[in-house]
Amino acid sequence: MRETLCRSLTEANLYSENSSFKAHITVGRIKSVSNRHKLGEVMMRYGNTFIQEQLVDEIILFESILRNEGPVYLPLHKFSLQNNA
Repeated sequence: MRETLCRSLTEANLYSENSSFKAHITVGRIKSVSNRHKLGEVMMRYGNTFIQEQLVDEIILFESILRNEGPVYLPLHKFSLQNNA
């Protein structure tokens, strides 16, 4: 998946192997936690537990602009994962 994404980003002039950009996927964010130790325990216990299958038909590349009021996400490019054959 990483290779396909990097190739598509390169074709769209949004990525270069020489850039400092590190490709990653954010599945979820937790803004604050009252008990980090307990969260760590739960993540360790259930981290490899299958919960559900999710169909993904597109990936949207966002620029994350961090502000004091909170992050602003600007969509830059959409990549379809549909098989158009």
